[in-house]
Amino acid sequence: MYRILLVEDAETLREVITSLLKNDGFEVHEFAEAEPALEELRRSSYDCVLSDFRLPKMDGIEFLKGVREVAPRVPFLIMTAYGSIEIAVEAMKHGANDFICKPFEPDKLSAVLRQVIEHKRIIDRSIG
Repeated sequence: MYRILLVEDAETLREVITSLLKNDGFEVHEFAEAEPALEELRRSSYDCVLSDFRLPKMDGIEFLKGVREVAPRVPFLIMTAYGSIEIAVEAMKHGANDFICKPFEPDKLSAVLRQVIEHKRIIDRSIG
């Protein structure tokens, strides 16, 4: 079972994503803000961080930088609103592994998460 750290400030969307991922076999720990999520990441290991770009108090790039300091190898998937591809590209430049545009198909989110996590595991095995 993959452990996902979800950061989404919109409560309804956070609940929907959590439910969807749990139904697909993921273990999800959800947060509305970046700072408590970073604290959790300092305490526990996760297979992937899934975060909205627009967060209260800290934007997605700042959060991504914090994640890279705390857990440099954990995959990071950023969610952006449709039409903000330039934000996603900026996030990729700062170390995000992939992005997904909202709204998204439920199956696509699970597939992208699995792909990012498996890619990291393959790299880890090849490194030794």
